Amino acid sequence: MATKKQHETFNKQVQDLVNGLGAKESGRGTYKYIIETKAGLLYVTTHEPSDTDIFGVYCKFENIDTAKEALGFWDCNRLNLSSGKWNFMDYDPKDLLLIFSTSLKRIL
Repeated sequence: MATKKQHETFNKQVQDLVNGLGAKESGRGTYKYIIETKAGLLYVTTHEPSDTDIFGVYCKFENIDTAKEALGFWDCNRLNLSSGKWNFMDYDPKDLLLIFSTSLKRIL
């Protein structure tokens, strides 16, 4: 089981990544950050550190149609066409950070 400390480290890595790519504080409820992408505004957050095996980055596009047009096949498969959610979850934080980073950079 992953520890709270591992989740804190992962969350900090996500924060550093999105801030380095131009994200701002969102001021929107559950989503901590907002970043402008080719697919429209993207809200991004992580969950509070806890003793769970799953790491996650939770994202939501403001405009589903714009996101659908801009995302490639694989990233569009991740997109929830009803809610605009574009979430990333994995047991391995390194793999997850790489997948999230690669997917995000494709739409910047």
